[in-house]
Amino acid sequence: MLLIANWKQNFSWNEAEEWLQELSPRLKEKKELEIVICPPFPFLPLLSQWRNREKLNISLGAQDISPFPDGAHTGEVGWRQLSSWAQWVIIGHSERRQLGENNEIITAKIKQALQGGLKIVLCLRSKEDWPALDWSLEKIKNRLFLAFEPEEAIGSGKPASLESVNKFKEQIASTPVRDFPVLYGGSINARTVTEFIKLSSLKGFLVGSASWKAKEFKALIDVLS
Repeated sequence: MLLIANWKQNFSWNEAEEWLQELSPRLKEKKELEIVICPPFPFLPLLSQWRNREKLNISLGAQDISPFPDGAHTGEVGWRQLSSWAQWVIIGHSERRQLGENNEIITAKIKQALQGGLKIVLCLRSKEDWPALDWSLEKIKNRLFLAFEPEEAIGSGKPASLESVNKFKEQIASTPVRDFPVLYGGSINARTVTEFIKLSSLKGFLVGSASWKAKEFKALIDVLS
């Protein structure tokens, strides 16, 4: 089971330290639950140092990646900057798509992430969001995870229905990604997750606001562990 915490644009470093101090004892434990923390870009080196010093049993991820190779791309952060600190990257989140990110850009980002050896959480609202990839998917099966995140559930406090998750699985059943692991994201917390863990087809969860308070995130870990 995979649990990915998307901090989005939250926390000062002092606040992140408080979060880590409260949760570090829990994050040191060995467990089948794999935890990935995705902080804002500037915190990746600091979290990596904290993880190594405190021997935390977590991985780190970036919330986005540049679609370009190294070069004159002001404001972009590419795989060569990320791969020293991150093992994962989120691509195609609905909040990025709302800003105009299209499948052409997402495909370019996937290519860059794969070049950097990063594992990818590809966010999809439906199968129409699936970008056209021009290489063998079989080669990246262990590096690409699909996160179903219905737009109406993001930040609403009201998760999607189990039926919508099953419908999404049916939609991709006839596509080349039918055997890829599927995660769910959208208003997940310790209370709402209990319904979704009934679905054996889900391999984990992409969590936003429930990861911003240490107490709430610990409660979610307790339910899933």
